[in-house]
Amino acid sequence: MSYPGLVTAALAVMFVLLFAPTAAFAATGDAYLTIVSGGSVLRAARSASGAWTGFSRIPGVPGQARSVDEVMVGGQRNLMVLTSSGLYHSVLTSNGWGPFSDIVGRGAGQPDIDFTIGGGGVGGRVSAANAGGVLHVVLTGIGQATHTYRDANGGWARFNQGALRQRRGHIRNADATGLPNGQLYVAVSSLGKPGTPYHAVRFPDGTWSNLAGVPAPAGLTMGVSFVSTAALKDQVHVVVTVAGTARVYDAIRYADGTWTGLTDITGQTGPCGGGPIAASGDGTGQLHIVITGYPNNFGLLHSVRLTSGRWTALSNVKSVAGELGPAEWVGLSAEQA
Repeated sequence: MSYPGLVTAALAVMFVLLFAPTAAFAATGDAYLTIVSGGSVLRAARSASGAWTGFSRIPGVPGQARSVDEVMVGGQRNLMVLTSSGLYHSVLTSNGWGPFSDIVGRGAGQPDIDFTIGGGGVGGRVSAANAGGVLHVVLTGIGQATHTYRDANGGWARFNQGALRQRRGHIRNADATGLPNGQLYVAVSSLGKPGTPYHAVRFPDGTWSNLAGVPAPAGLTMGVSFVSTAALKDQVHVVVTVAGTARVYDAIRYADGTWTGLTDITGQTGPCGGGPIAASGDGTGQLHIVITGYPNNFGLLHSVRLTSGRWTALSNVKSVAGELGPAEWVGLSAEQA
């Protein structure tokens, strides 16, 4: 390469590093972790090779953050943040995260649930999902959950509980994932003890299936549990952590509607903190999970389900990405092919 060519290449690399910081982590299999800690939103990236960046603070978040999630839709990386003043949306650009817009004022209206933060991980969770190229959001309140989506004009549909109303007063937290065919899968954990996870499907025409229990072995009692969902091609994973027993469970729903049922994977991952969990499938066919501690939220653990179906041992994210204080909520997304 000529000297001018080397200069041009060097300038291009400098532009990527300075103005598009996430582009350096834009390969299939890379993962992005967002954290709420002390009211701030922090973000780190993990390359497909397993290397982590340090945490950096996302500026401009209105109010004290309570919950966060991130998802790629239509080639854009979308961030949803629930704060002390409302529910906000931002899109990543080459100059960083764009201004945060209040989705209540952009058509969603006031949520039809009470999403006031509760104690012990009850309520106050936002979940974002890509279903058929549409950004969907599920918001959890104390004992309730509701749903909205972003339309083609950038506005938002009115909040609607849909099938989630069936568990009104019983929902601890809810999480959503979507498939390319436009189906949205929502899993909820119950406030009750013993509690079992439930799931519902929202179809592309806007109708919902009834809430049904995620199949579990006879006699399994979940206790205080937290739930997350992730899509891998046409499969949906429901991953559950249980406080008190420090165990992790995974269930798979196949395209034909059959399930594996909840399977204890703690023997592979090792025990966890039993707190809030985030999950995401990547373009290589692997599934990532990140789990916080419970109830003090100090831990932050990561595991990968390999394409063989085996899980890696949980590893300490803070030991490689840096100490950030308590991790109150987590969001996770991964780069697709």
